[in-house]
Amino acid sequence: MTERIAHASYLLSEQDQATYSGADYVFIASPFTDILNLALFASAFAFIAALVFAGHKLPAIRDRVRYFRGRARTYQEFIPWILRFSLGIAFIGAGSAQVLISPAITNQPAFATAQIILGLLLIAGMALTPTTLAALALAIGALILHPGLIDNLEVIAALLAFFMLGQAKPGVDDLLGLPMHSFSENIKKWIPFVLRLGLGSSLVLMAITDKLMNPHVFGAIVEQFNLTTYLPLSTATWVVSATIVELILGFALLIGIQTRIMSALTFLILSLSFFFFGEEVYAHVTIFGTLFVLVVTGGGTLSLDHAYAKRRQRAITKTA
Repeated sequence: MTERIAHASYLLSEQDQATYSGADYVFIASPFTDILNLALFASAFAFIAALVFAGHKLPAIRDRVRYFRGRARTYQEFIPWILRFSLGIAFIGAGSAQVLISPAITNQPAFATAQIILGLLLIAGMALTPTTLAALALAIGALILHPGLIDNLEVIAALLAFFMLGQAKPGVDDLLGLPMHSFSENIKKWIPFVLRLGLGSSLVLMAITDKLMNPHVFGAIVEQFNLTTYLPLSTATWVVSATIVELILGFALLIGIQTRIMSALTFLILSLSFFFFGEEVYAHVTIFGTLFVLVVTGGGTLSLDHAYAKRRQRAITKTA
């Protein structure tokens, strides 16, 4: 057993992880031999395609989507607070539970106090430049010590994004007139890309390492939490479905296609994990904060959304 099955490690015992770890591509392929499963997968893809089509072509829905995008852009000023608050909760939660960044790295009392202090300072908005740099150092150091935390890249990405924003308001620093180190707007425009890269990579890695390469581990989780009673599918179908969903959402965020829709879907799907698995909120709150920010910003620079918007604008200019 390795730490690569990071998220499973706080849902299964070490003995179960050791028992079920390992690849089984016959198991992964088995759902595709059932015509009903193929119909289910096709229906899910058709439903998503229909949603995207409706958002672009049906006037009533298209107008609501455009209004939503316009309103979302007005939330830009709240982005630093969203990132700070989600990061602060994550660090306080990890410190209180005496884990390091993630519940997968347990029994870490030496880092508990430091994480709690960093979390409180982030939420209060106090000494933000050194606090953010210290939190980054801790997160990167934890990743070096525990490579399994590669599944939590969104924490490092959120810290980098907040540091790039360089905004202390609202917070103690702002009240005392102590601004953060600030970057140029040319640097800040890459913030959505940084967030997409961190979260998208995390989702893809979870799909590949925690499910595709160790399908029986997630299969054991499916059976332990009786997920087949909620949706009467085989264990293998549950595993494959979760893998496909995480891969699609992860790649969509990485390339920045339909970023707002994919972020909202990811938020909805990950929220269900709390009801099904009883997971700790602090372990995912940074993900939720990142997703909310991406709903506000969209794909940003170096995304397919941005490329499509530029092409559309050029087409409008030519016809004007």
